Amino acid sequence: MSTYSGFGTAFYGWQHFADGTSTATRWVCLFYIPVLPLRRARMRVLTNFASEGFFPKKSAAAGAKLPLIKVGVVAVEDRYQVLEELPLAGAEILLTYMRTFVLMPLAMLWPFAVVVVFGQMAKERNWLDQMWAIWVFVLLGIGALGNVLAVAIWAIRQSRGMGTRARAIAG
Repeated sequence: MSTYSGFGTAFYGWQHFADGTSTATRWVCLFYIPVLPLRRARMRVLTNFASEGFFPKKSAAAGAKLPLIKVGVVAVEDRYQVLEELPLAGAEILLTYMRTFVLMPLAMLWPFAVVVVFGQMAKERNWLDQMWAIWVFVLLGIGALGNVLAVAIWAIRQSRGMGTRARAIAG
């Protein structure tokens, strides 16, 4: 299973268990957006997520650092050991659609609403000729753009099974 710049297949709807296994549904994705559910599986995640990130740990086998960051901008191929096929779960599919098409846009766009509200307040109170208001407006805008990037990276990591409770096994 792999994606190239977000196009391909990916697992969503992760549930991690204490025994090191996980369940998730494999989806056809267009730019990381799950479009069509294919199948659900119980599996073990074999990708060593601990070796990824901004400051990767040294690989015990190679003795060298692994690539700096891998969030899916280029080809990403994660490894899983599928233990059993499961029937698709309607509630999980509905929840994935809800997260993708309602909650994610809200999480990404709410800071822009704050910028608009501040802009209206600044206009009504004639703050736009004051330097501090312009700086606040600029910082809010930068924060809103940073939020979009942070939420997108978080969503990509979640689609790869990198949740906080994920148990990756070095492969």
